[in-house]
Amino acid sequence: MNWLWRLKVPAKLQHFLWLCFHNALPINTCRNHCNMVASPSCTRCSSPIEDILHCLRDCPHSRELWFRLNMGHYNNFFSEFDVKVWLHEMTKSTSSILFITGVWYAWCWRNNTKNLGSTLVYSRCGAKDLFVT
Repeated sequence: MNWLWRLKVPAKLQHFLWLCFHNALPINTCRNHCNMVASPSCTRCSSPIEDILHCLRDCPHSRELWFRLNMGHYNNFFSEFDVKVWLHEMTKSTSSILFITGVWYAWCWRNNTKNLGSTLVYSRCGAKDLFVT
């Protein structure tokens, strides 16, 4: 796990990745388990289960983001089924900063869509927000 704290990104992104790695994001699967929502389904695409990989990578809305960032064409980008392996492998890649930014954008987009009913809003999770400590 030391690899995570060695990443050259702001501490809030390290903490966010730590939450992802430990399945601690408040996604609908976890929220449903705690009786906070009625269903574990994805509110964006109505997939029956919203787990971390679905939320950040596999949801059609997240896939659109990854293809806009030209990350969806990387070998095995969509084929890994373990979120820990996916995060670790992608943060070791030559595009690790783009990947980490993309994961953060996917999370922001998911929350903006869920809470505000908006489409992808770059201004609400812009790069300047990532580097404010």
